[in-house]
Amino acid sequence: MRWILVLLAIVLVLLPAGYSDDDPQPGLKELKGELRASYPDKRRRAVKKLAELKEDKAWELVIGALADRAPEVADEAQVRIAAIGDAALRKKLWGKDGLASRDDWVRLRVAEAFGRMGGSVDAAVLARAIDPKDEAVARAACWSLERLAKRGALTGDRGKAVRRVAACLAGNRPARLRAAAYSAIDAIDPAAGEAHAHGAIGDKAAEVRGAALAVLHGRQGGRALPVARKLASDPDPRVRLAAIDVLRAIGTKAALVALVERLEVEERARPKAQLVAALRARTGMLHRADPRPWRRFLAQLAPNWSPRVDEASTKTAAVAARGARSAVALAGLPLVSDRVCVLVDFSGSLWNERVNGRTRKELLDGQIRGLLEHLPEHVEFNLVPYTNAPLPWRERLTRATSRARREAMRTFEGCQATGKGNFFDAALFALEDPRVDTVLVVTDGAPTGGRRWNLELMVDLLLEETRYSKVAFDVVLVDAPKRLQKSWRRLTDGSAGRMLAVGFEDLDAEPQREAHSPAPPDYTPRRWMTPRTQRPPAQDLLLGPPPEFGSIGRPATRIAPPPGTSGVRTPSSSAGSPPASSRRPGPVPVRSSPGAGAATTPAPWPAPDGVSWDSTTSPSSSRCSPGSSLVSRPGWFWETPSPTPIPSPSSSSGTTRSSARSIPRIMCATARSCVRVWWRTGASFP
Repeated sequence: MRWILVLLAIVLVLLPAGYSDDDPQPGLKELKGELRASYPDKRRRAVKKLAELKEDKAWELVIGALADRAPEVADEAQVRIAAIGDAALRKKLWGKDGLASRDDWVRLRVAEAFGRMGGSVDAAVLARAIDPKDEAVARAACWSLERLAKRGALTGDRGKAVRRVAACLAGNRPARLRAAAYSAIDAIDPAAGEAHAHGAIGDKAAEVRGAALAVLHGRQGGRALPVARKLASDPDPRVRLAAIDVLRAIGTKAALVALVERLEVEERARPKAQLVAALRARTGMLHRADPRPWRRFLAQLAPNWSPRVDEASTKTAAVAARGARSAVALAGLPLVSDRVCVLVDFSGSLWNERVNGRTRKELLDGQIRGLLEHLPEHVEFNLVPYTNAPLPWRERLTRATSRARREAMRTFEGCQATGKGNFFDAALFALEDPRVDTVLVVTDGAPTGGRRWNLELMVDLLLEETRYSKVAFDVVLVDAPKRLQKSWRRLTDGSAGRMLAVGFEDLDAEPQREAHSPAPPDYTPRRWMTPRTQRPPAQDLLLGPPPEFGSIGRPATRIAPPPGTSGVRTPSSSAGSPPASSRRPGPVPVRSSPGAGAATTPAPWPAPDGVSWDSTTSPSSSRCSPGSSLVSRPGWFWETPSPTPIPSPSSSSGTTRSSARSIPRIMCATARSCVRVWWRTGASFP
């Protein structure tokens, strides 16, 4: 017992010495030594601690870490130097350790970091870093000037800065550099920016036209409506997306009318989704891609109407766009695009074995196969696995023919690459194709490899990269930690995309369970009826139907019965069907209400081709509402509205089976499923 007490006394004496809160932090000398460590993560932690010291010599070491080849170290230094407030230290960033460095990456990192600095920055000195021959650094410097000007942090000769930036506006300069220059000039000198923008509305580059429109809207507000209305019909979808954003921001009745006018003729999936999202965000209505209910809603508004929904206090158009649905999906995330580049993270975690012996790669193969098999042929796609570098199936988007889809799937299944997950370079590769309007990313959430490591910094850079091309990022996060999901959500929201977080166990299921299932073998498309599995997509399938199902936006006229009629139309089965010439209109049984007998009325229109009238009641289902008038064929049927009251046999007074404003429709795709849809008379599917 005595020995135990002695040991306890020794422990009590030693513990405070080892864990004292008064222990000094690692000194400058120790941290300088850690910067030479072989492990990048140790060097990164040293940079962070040096920045926390806020000493001149410590800042000099942080500036020197910008040249570190490890991305985690250099990114940490790039983020930290924005906190430098001493004017003498900032002068080092103008010299050979910063904007005058021979290292391209050091110049690029410093040019971007100036835009996040507090305090004042000399505009003319920063503008000296703009060399039109060095596009990346010049764009970063223009972006920093724009951000500083918007915060009121620019000092010095602004006229000299504008003249330096205007050197990037020559027609032979890259389009994205010219677009960034227009935005920078507008922020530095609004009068000069507006004058330059007027001349750029007719520029041949789509990014420049979009940037000029944004400048005019920022200076003129609602007076930019005629220009936005004109560019909403631009041949390039990137400009149309920019015009949609401006019309949404203007928000007047005239702007909404322009959005609906574009919705009537828009053929591309992503602009169509953004049009619907913009209308929803401004009106609070939940109509879909059918323009008719939107026209009726706008016709009821007063000319001086103001938006009922304030975007500053409610969902943005990007959030509203999440409600768009499509018959094509990946791991449950609907694909709302017809020009998509799919990036798949092939980092080492993808090859981990599961308990059942299947790798995560094999589970992902099934999901990618389900996505490709259901792509309509008018869609253009590319499939890009990536590790340390992108491994594209094609260099550019390819039309989704059956042959192309098979080749892409064989290439994907046969890819055995492994390594780090360099998402940033893969995203830049996808953005090089000007036809891409959506980048669909499948990743575990933690980018590694390449020259970028900090996800927060990557999000800022990618949002700046795409603000003129209007490319959306849709992200499927598989087993991603919650601490990373916030950054990915910022990327998707900022680009009007969507995010879905799932686990690998969720991929171990039949892919595309709710996507296009095969039609019955004897199915023939008809104008007046459409089964659930082949439903016209104007309201919820934005990718569009196959050509044989007609154009988008006209489903209501196809499935509505002829005026003044109701009743059961029972298509005969393919076996034993009488010839079309022998078919005649027959009695149609109608049930007016639950429990009521059938009322027989003559069919006032001839039977369509392939359909005969039957005197028996239609098939019933316990999941379908009783008392329904059904359009039926083997495997599926529709409930049709009755436009006139139908007298019940048991009552002398007429009873109306469905109201004039809201009529329930029942649509059963198979004997196992029955979907209730509420039909608003003359409106669209919800």
